[in-house]
Amino acid sequence: MHVLRPLTILASLIAAAPLAAQEEQPADSAAIMNAIMGLFNSDAVKVEPTYAFQHRIAYDLEKTDPFGEHANEPFTFYFSTTSPVIGMYQEYKNEERPGELFLVFDPATRGTASFVHADTLKVCIRMTMPTFGDRSAAAVFKPTDREREIAGLKAREWMSTSEEEEVHLWIAESRVGDVQGAFHAFGKVHGKPALGTGAFGNGLVLAGSFIRAGEGAPYYAFDAREVQLDAPFVFRSEGYRMGM
Repeated sequence: MHVLRPLTILASLIAAAPLAAQEEQPADSAAIMNAIMGLFNSDAVKVEPTYAFQHRIAYDLEKTDPFGEHANEPFTFYFSTTSPVIGMYQEYKNEERPGELFLVFDPATRGTASFVHADTLKVCIRMTMPTFGDRSAAAVFKPTDREREIAGLKAREWMSTSEEEEVHLWIAESRVGDVQGAFHAFGKVHGKPALGTGAFGNGLVLAGSFIRAGEGAPYYAFDAREVQLDAPFVFRSEGYRMGM
């Protein structure tokens, strides 16, 4: 079924649902299922007729899961300086049949609307993003003296280290205003607390790498290949069947 692949993508984009009330107790299968189903509360997510964005950045994304499986998942990130809502577009293949996923995330409500289009299937999967909880303080980034050019822009490196991981971000000055909020939302969608809540310089996050403590290679890395500012885009939800 075509919708299974987009669900797999969604699972890879978000962090595992926290079971805050059970952190000090063994989790049973029923509790885990209840927590997962609680995320798919369609009534909590309002789907708008249109979503308008001002800017976009196309990224190449590489990641390695805990089992050592490697994946390349390019995507396009949409955002605005006038709204906290972000969008993400990704193409996928399921049994060699192409499909498209456009995810809209509202950080104010943590609601996501994921529009899946494959062949004649057009469905919107709604869910509420889990929180990261308050088990650790937000990551603090410090600028280094390293710079590099990414997608035609000069970016400066910001770095954060913790007992769990080392994070490198490459940030370019932004001429479109304060966009740090958009990239915090970007981090939350990708299940990366350091990027989702961390304190780093304002600007365009053009690249990043996440390295687990004790390892030498990134398990998650993204690089911008194209930046388009002041390039309006409108996504229309008409024709999508509401699901979940």
